[in-house]
Parts: sequence; C-alpha cells; structure tokens
Amino acid sequence: NRILLRGVALALALCMVLSFAACGKSKASGNIRVDLSGRVNTLDPQFCSTVPERCLLKNCMEGLWRQLPDGTLTEGCAESYTVSENGLQYTFILREGLTWSDGEALTASDFVFAFRRIFRADTASPYAVEFSAIQNSAAVLAGLADESSLGVSANGPLTLVFRLSERDDNFLAKLAMPGAAPCDEAFFESTRGTYGLTAKTTLASGSFYLYNWTANGLFLRRTVESPLVGSLRLVQ
Repeated sequence: NRILLRGVALALALCMVLSFAACGKSKASGNIRVDLSGRVNTLDPQFCSTVPERCLLKNCMEGLWRQLPDGTLTEGCAESYTVSENGLQYTFILREGLTWSDGEALTASDFVFAFRRIFRADTASPYAVEFSAIQNSAAVLAGLADESSLGVSANGPLTLVFRLSERDDNFLAKLAMPGAAPCDEAFFESTRGTYGLTAKTTLASGSFYLYNWTANGLFLRRTVESPLVGSLRLVQ
C-alpha cells in the first residue's frame, strides 16, 4: 500500500527528528526527559493519535511486533506465530516472563482486552479502521454484537488467536502500531476514566515507563527488569 508506506516514512522521519532534538538524559542513568513541541494529550495506546503520542508509546508499550528505527519489523511480545493457509487466522505464542511496569504478569488476555477496547464505541479509537478485517469487528463497533464475539481470543496465558473475515496482507505491520499494544483490564478499570492521562494512570510494557508528567516535559525511566529492554527508539 503506497499511501501507507508514505505515511510510515513521514512519521519515522518526524520521530527521528524528535529523538535528536527533543530528548535529554537526566543525571540519573536510565532516566530520560522528553520535551516535545507537540502537545501530548494522552498515552492511552488505543486512543492516541498524534505523532508525539505515538512516538512516546513506542518506547513505553511493547506490542506483539515492533518497528525498528530502520523501519524493519521484528517480534516484540510475540516469540513466534503461525498463519493459516487461507490467511484468515493468526496464532501468536507470547514470550514467557513478560511483565507490566508494576510487576504484574502480562498475558494474552491483555491483548484481547486491548482489541475489545478498540471496538467499543465509547473509546472512539482511530485504530478501528486499521483492524476492520478482524471477525465481527463491524458488528461489535455498531453495538450489534457482544464484544466477546470479536475475533480475538486467548488460549491460555501465552497463546493469542486472531480470526479475520478477510485477508489483510498488512496485518502483521499493523500489529506494530501503538493501538495494538496490550491493556491490563484491572489497571484500566482502577483508573476510573483517567487511563493514560497522568503518570500514575499510565502502565508500561516496553523498555521505558513514564514516572513523571509535568508542564516541563515527560520523564521516562528504563524498565531494568523487562526482558525486552532496549535503547530509546522514538519511531512510528
């Protein structure tokens, strides 16, 4: 898709500029202050829409797949995957030992909840159109079917299954988008409508977590114990 590739290239270029011009390490090793010219309104992965928001979430949230600074795709939380012959079912095996920044286990159910949120009308997620190939997604979004009928399910803590109603040759690439990041249902409910709006109501699954959010910038700290720890990568 030529338009999609252009969009990714533009976002990548902008984020690389941000990585050089907008970030500075604090005196404490592993701490980074991010000063962005564009306003960051939310760090809710399923709702974010601006380039600065998506750049930050690429560092704080790890999905099944990740996009590297050079634009290539590789596994994130997923250790392996298989695709059915007709291209309508994707099965992912998650890495063992994945945790959230609060120390809670990250499981396949967290991805199921994230995708159900995408197709909740009150979420108003910009990612609903990107994942419209998921089985029953249109009916769930329209309120004509229960979200439990959505073609995303967990088969145990480490196995995640997507069922599509039609082929989507860009499906793997889309799983590297912030909107495809997991969401802990219990934590989400505990925030009472403020998820992703403050440091305290933001949870991380990636290489960094947000520990302070002020008018002077956003402050990230490396998640030392994460098996997916890497360098700061402000990419889209």
